[in-house]
Amino acid sequence: MRTLVSETLAAWRHAERVLAQSEVGSPDHETARMAAAELRDLYQLLTERTGLDPAADPAGAEGAGNDVLTRVRDDLGIKQAG
Repeated sequence: MRTLVSETLAAWRHAERVLAQSEVGSPDHETARMAAAELRDLYQLLTERTGLDPAADPAGAEGAGNDVLTRVRDDLGIKQAG
């Protein structure tokens, strides 16, 4: 779970950088805006344990988190480390 949290934070930071560097209204800007919001929410879910409780369902939380992270990486063109 710790790896998922750090990967989510890294992807969130990347999305924020893309957002800051892209032209408002461009497809990249809109994709980055949505990704940053979704990653922020996922990061909060994973670190605050509100809503879906990773302790109660670690496989479910990790699976849902990995799904979001994979989709956002694809949307932003981020290559997975490792």
